[in-house]
Amino acid sequence: MANERSNGIASTPLQAHSKHRSAVVNDAFGVGRTTMGRRTVTNQYMQNVIEGANIPPSTSTMAGRPGEGPDSGDGDGRPAKGRGRGVTIYWQRQLNRRRFVVTSGAVTAAGALMMACGSGGEGGSSQKSASLITPFKDTSKDAKRGGTFSGFVEGDELNIDPLTTSRGTGYGGPGLMAYSRFLREEEGAGGTAKPNYLGDIAESWELSEGGTRLTFKLRKDVKFDPRAPTNGRLMDADDVIYSWNRILSSSPYKSQLDNNTDPSSGVQSVQKTDANTIVFRMAFPWVPLFAHLASGTFMILPREAEDKFNVRQETRGSGPWMLEKYEPSVQFQWSRNPNYFLKELTPFLDGYRDRIITEAASQESAVRSKQLDAYRPNAEKVLGLFRDMTGVNLYRLPLGPNVNQLMFGSQTGSIWHDVRVRRAASMALDRQLVAEVDTSASAFETAGIPYEIILDSHLSAAYKSSGLWLDPNGKEIGEGGKYFKHDVAEAKKLLAATGSPSPEMTFHFSSRGAENQKKGEIAGQMLQEAGFRVKLNSADYQTVWLPIIYVAPAGQKGRWEGTARGGSTSGLPDVLAMIYARLHTKGAFTGVQGAGGTETTAATDALIDKMMQEFDEKKREALIHDLQKQLAVTQATVSYGNGFHLWDVVWPWVQNWGFLASWQNTGSHYPHVREWLDETKRT
Repeated sequence: MANERSNGIASTPLQAHSKHRSAVVNDAFGVGRTTMGRRTVTNQYMQNVIEGANIPPSTSTMAGRPGEGPDSGDGDGRPAKGRGRGVTIYWQRQLNRRRFVVTSGAVTAAGALMMACGSGGEGGSSQKSASLITPFKDTSKDAKRGGTFSGFVEGDELNIDPLTTSRGTGYGGPGLMAYSRFLREEEGAGGTAKPNYLGDIAESWELSEGGTRLTFKLRKDVKFDPRAPTNGRLMDADDVIYSWNRILSSSPYKSQLDNNTDPSSGVQSVQKTDANTIVFRMAFPWVPLFAHLASGTFMILPREAEDKFNVRQETRGSGPWMLEKYEPSVQFQWSRNPNYFLKELTPFLDGYRDRIITEAASQESAVRSKQLDAYRPNAEKVLGLFRDMTGVNLYRLPLGPNVNQLMFGSQTGSIWHDVRVRRAASMALDRQLVAEVDTSASAFETAGIPYEIILDSHLSAAYKSSGLWLDPNGKEIGEGGKYFKHDVAEAKKLLAATGSPSPEMTFHFSSRGAENQKKGEIAGQMLQEAGFRVKLNSADYQTVWLPIIYVAPAGQKGRWEGTARGGSTSGLPDVLAMIYARLHTKGAFTGVQGAGGTETTAATDALIDKMMQEFDEKKREALIHDLQKQLAVTQATVSYGNGFHLWDVVWPWVQNWGFLASWQNTGSHYPHVREWLDETKRT
C-alpha cells in the first residue's frame, strides 16, 4: 500500500488508487561500513558508482535512524540494495563538505574533453572547451524539404485531446502539435528575451471597454485536417464556441480561464458576433489572458470532435502537424499538414516519429546507435555522451523556469499544518548540493565551460534577468531568508518544539522518468537527517500522480497524506500563469493547499489575485517580490530548485536545431517546424 501508517486517519483517495499501481521505494540510503569520520560508506559501493553501476531500487523500508545518516548495509559487508547515483553524490558531499566532487563518470568525461582541447597556455583550454557548445544558427536558406526526424517520448498517453487531458500542465499536452490557438509567441534563435504575441488564427484583435472586452477577427484561410471527417474545411467561429464549451464541460483546467469556476480568473463569456468574430468578456482587466490564448489552454478543435472521430487517440486539427499513426506503447508518427495556413512556419520535414522509450538506458543506447537524431540527457550524462559520440553537436538552452518544490497533503491532522514543521523541512534541504547534483556544474567547470548556479526562491531563478526574482540568500528576501539556509541543527530544534521530533511522513514522487526517483531519494535523505521518518513512494504517473497528487479536481487538491516533489512547469506560458498554477489554492497544481488554515493561504491568494489585475509593470513587480517574501516566512510550499540549463546532443545532419524557440523554451511553440535534415552529413 502507498501508506502503511495506523494513525486513525481515514483512507485517502491516494491510498485507494495506489494500492496496486505504485510501489513503495524504501531502504534507499543504507550502505555498508567503511568508517570515514562521522559517515560510513562501502568501498565496493563507491567503486560501483565510479564504474557507473546501475543499482536497482528496493521496495523495503528506509534504512538509517531519524536524525542520522544511514549506517548499515545488508549485513554481509556489501552495500544494501537501492541506492541511486544521486544519493551517493550526497554522501560524497558529506565526506568533503566544502569541496563537492561530482560522480567519476562526469569528471572523467570532463578530463577527457580538457585533454582533447589541450591543457596549456593562457586559458586556451577553457576557451576551446567553451567553444564545444554549438551556437544556434539559421540555415534555412540551404534547407531541403523531406525526411523524417527520429525522436522519442518517455511515456504513453491516455488522452491526446488537448482540452480534456490532464497532461501538459493544462497547456496542450501532446495535442499541441496538431491544433491552433488565437495567438502564438514570437520566436527567435534559442528563445526570445521576453514574451511577445503574434496572431495564429487571429487576424487582428482589439482590447476595449477598459480592458474588459477583447474582440478577435479570425483569419479566413485556416483549414482543418484534409482527412475525414473534417475534409479540409475552413475553421469558423462555431468551432471556437464549441471548443470553449468543451473547456467548460470537460477540462480539468477550466479554472485557469473561467471566472464562473474561479472568481480570480477573468473570462466571463466567449461569444461569436458573426462567422469570423469572437468576443471575450472579462469580469475585470486581466493580465494573463494573452499568455493563455497563446498557449494550449484554449486550443481550437473542430466541431466534429464531439462524435465524428476519436479525439482521445486521433487529431483533426489545423496546426502544422497531423498525427498519422499512433501505436500505444510503441510510437507517435506525425506528418506535415499540407493545409497549414502559416507558410513561414510550414515544416521542412515530411514528418517526425516519436518512439515511446521509457528507460533512460534504452534512450541513450538509441541515440548512440543513431536510431534517434537528438537526445536531451540528464546533466551528469552530457559530457560523457559528447565525448563518446564522435561528431555530435552540443547545444545549451537558456535557463528554463523549472522548479523543485515540496507540496504537502492537507488531510485532517497533517503535520504540515504546523509552520514549524514546514520550516524544518525547508532547512533540512541542502539547496546548493541539490543544484550541484541537478546541473553537474563542477564537471562543466572542469571541462572549461563556465556554469553559474542560481538558486530559486519561490520564483524560478530563470527570472533573474527580468528583475522579478529575489535571491533566497540575499537581503531583499527579508526575514524568511533564514528558512532557506541549510541548517540541520535548527531544523531539529523546530521539530523538537512541536513535541514530535521524529514525525513520520510518506514522500511521493512521479514514476515517470528515472530522474524523479533520484531527486526524491536525495530530498528524502536530507529530510531524514533532520529527524523525519521518511517512506518513499513512486506514484504511478497516469493513475496516481497526475489525477490525485499533482493535478486534482477543484476541491480535492491536497487530499492525500505526506509530501510530494513537484516538478517542471516549463509548459506554462508566462510568470503569472506559473505563479497562479503553482501557488494559488485554485491553481492547476497542488501547491499551498497543504499548509492548513485559511489565514496562510488566503494571504497568498490575495497577493496573487491582485497581481493578476495589475497592468502597471512596476507595481506588478513589487507584488511578485512581496509574494516571495511572504512565502519565505510561511513556507506554505517549500521551494528548493535552481535555474539550470538543459543540454541537447544532436547529430549533425539535423539543421536549425533550436533556431526557433519561444521565450525560455516555455513549450508554447510548435515543435520541429524549422528543422531540416542534411543527408550529406549523415554517417
